Amino acid sequence: MFEVFYLNLQNFIDIFWAYITWIELVVFSLNVIMIFVCFFYRFYKNKRDKFKEHLEEFYIEKIYSEWMTSEEDFSFKNVFLKKDHRPILKMALVNTISAISGEQKEHLISIYENFGFLHEDLENLQSKEWGDRLYALSILDFVARKDVINQLVAATKDEIIFIKYLAIKLASRFSDHPDSFLINIKELEESVRKHPDIVTDALLSICQRNPKYIINILFESLDENLLLKCMEVLSENSSEDGLDLIITSMMFNQGKQKFLSSGFNFLVHVGSLEGVDLAKKNLNSPNPYSRYSALNYLYSFLIPLEKRTLERLSYDQERNVAELALLIISEQEGIHV
Repeated sequence: MFEVFYLNLQNFIDIFWAYITWIELVVFSLNVIMIFVCFFYRFYKNKRDKFKEHLEEFYIEKIYSEWMTSEEDFSFKNVFLKKDHRPILKMALVNTISAISGEQKEHLISIYENFGFLHEDLENLQSKEWGDRLYALSILDFVARKDVINQLVAATKDEIIFIKYLAIKLASRFSDHPDSFLINIKELEESVRKHPDIVTDALLSICQRNPKYIINILFESLDENLLLKCMEVLSENSSEDGLDLIITSMMFNQGKQKFLSSGFNFLVHVGSLEGVDLAKKNLNSPNPYSRYSALNYLYSFLIPLEKRTLERLSYDQERNVAELALLIISEQEGIHV
């Protein structure tokens, strides 16, 4: 009986090791196959990438050497363009268009349209896939013209925040009436907290054509983040439109120290003395940042101040205020010597 048990056990062990060996052989074979597949895929991909790179270089050279000045109708060439060449030619055109301006840019945009690429972009702008819509807008950022304003305005209603604000940025380039497609102030206040960069880009684009719209936000909103962004945008755009309204807004928002500081910086940036009275008033502000930004504004224009005012500020609890006041005192005494 023991011998039977031993034989059965031995058979079981032999079967087990044979089974394990078979599995190991299969695993080893699969690994070898995967290595060969990965090698050939990488080899094919490298060749494909080099082909695309050389083809794009070929098209870019052709664009600069021939198409840039050609009056030829390119619409018929679209029929003979190979399918796998289309995306490469498209990016070659987009890259070239993004690097030039003026009549040459308009000419290449017409060629881009003749090849049917603009039509593809506008179709993608209505795609159910948000990635396609975002990609289309990123291309339209370089090739859009005023005749696609209706499609851009429609895209400003997109539920995806990045698409919405990119569409607002593009649409505002061609429209003097952003009220027709911009979102309400409350939604703008919420967006600027979550996505400050994309909101800033959109506001900058609006400010280039309609700075008064940005100034109006200063009176319609109480949100300090949004007010700061608007002031930054006005400063970067160096817009002096509505300067009186900006000063008035600063007066109404004196309690918002960052906004007030940004306002004084804006006035320095555009070289305006309109804020002198407001700055002198804020030298007595209970907020140390407001005192410093006001004093710095007056110092930037070398506005003379009473000695007793400066002496009081030189003992200010805020170190920056005290140091700036001492600097002004020393310079004024140096001038009187």
